[in-house]
Amino acid sequence: MKWKRWMQASLRVIMVLCMILGARLLSAQTYPVQVTTTLIPPYSPVLSYYTAADANNLQVIIHVMELDRRDLRAKLRVTIEGAGVRLYTSPAYVPPALVLQGGVPEMLSGFDIRGYLNPNNLIFEGITRAEFIKSGKLPEGFYTFTIEVLEYNRSVRISNQSRANAWVVLNDPPLINFPFSGDKLRTTDPQNISFSWVGRHLASPNSAFSTEYEFTLYELYPGQTNPEVAVRSSNSIYRTTTTQSSLYYGPAEPQLIPGKKYAYRIRAYDVSGRDLFKNQGYSETNWFQYGDACLPLRSVTAEALDPSRIRISWEPEATHTGFVVSHREAETDRWWTETTYSTSLVIPDLKRGTAYEYQVMGQCNQYEGETSPIQTISTEEEETEDPNFACGTDLIMPELSPNPLQKPLLPLDLFHIGGLDVVVHSVTLNADGSYSGMGHAPMPIFNGAGMRVKIRNVIINEDYYA
Repeated sequence: MKWKRWMQASLRVIMVLCMILGARLLSAQTYPVQVTTTLIPPYSPVLSYYTAADANNLQVIIHVMELDRRDLRAKLRVTIEGAGVRLYTSPAYVPPALVLQGGVPEMLSGFDIRGYLNPNNLIFEGITRAEFIKSGKLPEGFYTFTIEVLEYNRSVRISNQSRANAWVVLNDPPLINFPFSGDKLRTTDPQNISFSWVGRHLASPNSAFSTEYEFTLYELYPGQTNPEVAVRSSNSIYRTTTTQSSLYYGPAEPQLIPGKKYAYRIRAYDVSGRDLFKNQGYSETNWFQYGDACLPLRSVTAEALDPSRIRISWEPEATHTGFVVSHREAETDRWWTETTYSTSLVIPDLKRGTAYEYQVMGQCNQYEGETSPIQTISTEEEETEDPNFACGTDLIMPELSPNPLQKPLLPLDLFHIGGLDVVVHSVTLNADGSYSGMGHAPMPIFNGAGMRVKIRNVIINEDYYA
């Protein structure tokens, strides 16, 4: 009797175990075909990039586990789900059959299954086919790509569900560091400007691709205040590409004009041509002003000093660093030019009683400003001998100003000393404010012929008297 009860209890245990094992076997169904899906970043929201002939970022491997199976005709079912949308293969789509062999893995690329990702062969949920075709992209977000193998004629699943995940997102365009928009840059000689930016795709989960940057520079025309308008309405004056996040704009590049405004922007792009950036990779458009304009001179005038010399004077702007003075005899073609860093220049050795034309141009470092209008001045007529001049007579000296000369004495300047006019050839300013150097003085007693004089510790007043 005890043996019988023991047998009944054992049978109950065996039945429970069989039920549990059967349930587990049913839940862990083994399929005759195993499929593996691999997605390699970067992940583009454009489906056509996964099916391009030269792309290799979507791979499917199908393996028939039954080694004796031959010529198994199959097809796929592709599902893309995420970001509130779901796309899957239309049951009405009739693809070419996949002929699988037992024990021989079948390797497919995105190009091989391009028909399955054609929008015309997909069912859309959460987004219409028209909306997808209009944008050409999936909404940004996290997606799961699922691929299953179906028996070709009955459309019965004969494989596992192979899943691969992708973070589908467009990267932000570069962020410009320098120059800031609206900056006024300092002009240099030679030209030297540094541009820098930050690639904002580097911290993205979708950053595994090679990037280059395109730098483009535009000139803003007078009256243009919006740099975006300059970008859309004018041709660039400079364009280059680089793999770095900075650019040196030096003397080999097109010369910028002081006072002009320029717009520039940076475009980041994937070298393989995939659309992986927002706004097509374009940064915002910044603008800057390159220094100050080299303005024309103010108040250019001239005066005749004597029958053979004139002095040309002008008022400069703060940006001027030098001046080019040109003169010629009126109604002739040849101009004589001389460069000076002073605000006046004496022109010697001119013809007496002759009209001369002159003009002055300011320089701002290596840049040239506008030339002043052509003006005319005439030298004095022939000097007549002073009838009152005689050796040994007392000189009548004018009342001298006590104020010293405010601007430096320069070569070809003329000052008066002891009844003589001295033309300066070379001069040095001493520590006490006096001048030393060399010059020559026309002598009335020698009918205007000059003699060489040595200038030593001479103090000149504002009327050019010593």
